[in-house]
Amino acid sequence: MAAAGALHDEAAKGGPSALLQLVKLVPDLSHAPLREAMAQLVINALLQCQAGVQKCVKLLVEAVGTTDQEPAVCLNAVWALNEIAHSNPAAAEWIAQAGGVQALHRALVAFSSHKDHVDCCTWLMRMVAGPSGLLLLLRAEQPKLPNCVVASVFRVIQKDSACWKDGQSQPKQEAPALVAAIAQHIAALSPDTLYLAMSLFEEMAENPGLSGELLRLGGARLVSAALEVSVRAQDVKTAQSCCVTVIGLTKAGNPSHFNLEVQTCI
Repeated sequence: MAAAGALHDEAAKGGPSALLQLVKLVPDLSHAPLREAMAQLVINALLQCQAGVQKCVKLLVEAVGTTDQEPAVCLNAVWALNEIAHSNPAAAEWIAQAGGVQALHRALVAFSSHKDHVDCCTWLMRMVAGPSGLLLLLRAEQPKLPNCVVASVFRVIQKDSACWKDGQSQPKQEAPALVAAIAQHIAALSPDTLYLAMSLFEEMAENPGLSGELLRLGGARLVSAALEVSVRAQDVKTAQSCCVTVIGLTKAGNPSHFNLEVQTCI
């Protein structure tokens, strides 16, 4: 507690702010030899600072991956890493280098009952490893993801379409694999998570670059199964999403391939 309490005191002494000021003013020094000498000293100071921050990140990642301690240890560490990654893009790479992807996977399984923690971990995985990190989670067999974690991954993909398409709405390299991974989970999903999956398929089916891939993976069969489940459960919103997905898929293939009674959605 004493060390934590001294943080603000040390920062108030001016070291961090003075270093940032030097970064700004050294390039403006007119005397070349002095400018070069100062630049080298400032670079060394920055490297030392970065090395210290990376040690802090490594400690936090280790805390995330140590799942046999009380949940508060992991929850605190994930929160701190999330804050750092949001404010400093370089931190995502440091987290990855420290084993963050594996640590986050373990934490998601160990503390899946904490919803805020799950969502925080999933978004952090997105920042640290990109779409490939989410794909890794969906494909994981050991340890297997609880349904609530799968739902969290779906929510991230739904809210951040950059996971699967670029600025020109063209599918990213990971998009077909994401479609396949989502499809693999369909049969075991709870009603709420099934709706998330079908909402994703609905959007993907409207994308010319992905609708064909969805068809190739048996999209008609998947939608048919989801539609049957949703109608049986009187889940109107999922049934409607299934119907819209069918419409998108028929544009990519032969409508006769779809042995679906769309009117059952009504």
